[in-house]
Amino acid sequence: MRKARPLSLPMTSSRRCLLLALLAPALLAGGPDVQVTDLPGEGTLVALGDVDGDGHLDLVAEEYALIHVLPGDGLGGFGAPVSSTKSFSHVGDLRLADFDGDGRADVGTIASGNAVVYLSIGGGALGPAITVPDSLGSVDAVFADVTGDGRDDVVTAAGAIGFRLHRSLPGGAFAPAVTVAGSGSVQQVALADVDGNGTLDVFTQQSFGVIGKVDVYVHVLQPGGGFAPAVLLAYMVPEGNSLYGKSLFGRDMDGDGLGDVLYQGDSGWVLRRSLGGGAFAAEIAVTDAHPGLVFDERGFTDVDGDGLTDILLRGISGPSKILMQGPDHTFEVGKALYVLNSDMALPGDMDEDGAVDRVVSWDVVLAPQSPEKVHVFSGDS
Repeated sequence: MRKARPLSLPMTSSRRCLLLALLAPALLAGGPDVQVTDLPGEGTLVALGDVDGDGHLDLVAEEYALIHVLPGDGLGGFGAPVSSTKSFSHVGDLRLADFDGDGRADVGTIASGNAVVYLSIGGGALGPAITVPDSLGSVDAVFADVTGDGRDDVVTAAGAIGFRLHRSLPGGAFAPAVTVAGSGSVQQVALADVDGNGTLDVFTQQSFGVIGKVDVYVHVLQPGGGFAPAVLLAYMVPEGNSLYGKSLFGRDMDGDGLGDVLYQGDSGWVLRRSLGGGAFAAEIAVTDAHPGLVFDERGFTDVDGDGLTDILLRGISGPSKILMQGPDHTFEVGKALYVLNSDMALPGDMDEDGAVDRVVSWDVVLAPQSPEKVHVFSGDS
């Protein structure tokens, strides 16, 4: 394992304590179960996916003007970065999806108020930015195969306009948007198959002018391509703090083939399980509103192989942690990953042994010239 770089600081007692905190990943997690990789330049970890199409998970990082793809070797390590130029100043995080159905992960994001995609062109390189038609005014976007045709689509939140479905076409093009008006201003969107019919339905978070409060709705996709009337799931719940990421997620959390929803309730994060037919069970508490732990749509995975989705939380004021779901669908904190002030925490089988590994990045805050480091914790660590 590569050692953390020494910091050139006078060793006062307070700075010694801070130094130990910064070196905690190396001191506490060490051994053969952890690999450390430096990101290029001032890159920040954003995603894991098979961008080059070789069957191994790659690491995707971004800087102000570049997107870096570090090819995975299938053993938990990464090769030299392949860098592509970004064409826009991005507002949203990068997400990976296969928009053209070629089996390689492409990149999607929000830039200059539009949804924008970069198609993988082989070897880890990305093509020029493609602006998704009719997406101007987007404040949030999610990327997944909504229609079940094998190509990932784009769903955007567009404030007072509502939300929009942008169906992907062969070759990386997009059909004209289907726009669905909201009752209020649509601020966030999430996707899940709530009725188990093989297509994805849309959750929206909508505001009505009450500061800090939003309603949560579900919009079921109909066979003809339109959406059924919205069903209210939660009334005047906390909007969440955008500094700490999204506050609305759709996932099949219990493995029954029906999409469930997670959002912030009055006392913390809650889960509502789909019962089919558009009905949902009562709220189940997931965790309190801990300001130092961040939910991310890329952090949902079945860590222990029990068929239930667990949650990898990013720590911004302490270790990243795993919330393990039990048979009664309640959650308890599992293993803590001793990486402090992490910028990202993602699950993925990096060494291809069948166990879920955890990929966590952290920044040496007192040494700004040092590259951000990525730690790969094996599934057994």
